[in-house]
Amino acid sequence: ISAFCKKFPELGSLLGADICKQLDENADGALKNAYSTLMRAGGKAVAEAITAIVSRAPDAGDEAHSLAVELDRQFPGGDVGVLSVFFLNIVHMVPGQCLHLKANTPHAYVSGDIMECMACSDNVIRGGLTPKYKDVEVLLKSLVFESRPASILRPTHVKCGAECEASTYAPDDIDDFEVVKVDAAGEGQLVPSKQCMSMGIIISGKGTINGMSVAQGEVAIRAGAEISIVPEAGTEMEVFIGACGRNYTVLERPVPPPGGRVSPNPEDQ
Repeated sequence: ISAFCKKFPELGSLLGADICKQLDENADGALKNAYSTLMRAGGKAVAEAITAIVSRAPDAGDEAHSLAVELDRQFPGGDVGVLSVFFLNIVHMVPGQCLHLKANTPHAYVSGDIMECMACSDNVIRGGLTPKYKDVEVLLKSLVFESRPASILRPTHVKCGAECEASTYAPDDIDDFEVVKVDAAGEGQLVPSKQCMSMGIIISGKGTINGMSVAQGEVAIRAGAEISIVPEAGTEMEVFIGACGRNYTVLERPVPPPGGRVSPNPEDQ
């Protein structure tokens, strides 16, 4: 942030010399003071700073500046969220990766396709990149101000049959939920559900889930029911399942015939 203040004097002027000095010295509370100053700045001052910054000649090596230019194009008129790119980590995800965000961490989903799952919450506090109302004081009271790299969560991979793999994303410090990604092919697989409501979302492919024809869309899976995922012949299915807690497991089990039943006791097979 300190480097950006030097590279873009308009940002430094908006924050003020004292804040810039705190950032230079990595003083206690510097991040909170800087971000609070930004969010409380007047709309005219913010708009002028954004205009000056995005008007600069593009620098191929400055990803934050390029992103600020793009966000200003999408949210014109001096949206303070455009300047947040100089305060937050910019993270490029690849298929299969997971970004773990703790509560009260400012973030913005910028582009691409993601599967997002969050714990129960009674509100969302906006900080920018929206024409909607922003309660700045509530936001600043709620945020956790930490300087750290992004937290990439590695999944646990489970092979469940010759043509099926499940990847479980379950943060160690979160008991509220977990996400299971199932890649199914061949004759299909059974995934035992938890004693709670789960939600399965079909990302690609088509076939059946518990006997119901599905393609792209959402499927509610009743509590405690084994989930039978059967791709259409010669195709593959990618399914994300969101469920509570971390007792979700994936087992290799035979798929029952239409109208048939698989015993819940593996010893009966």
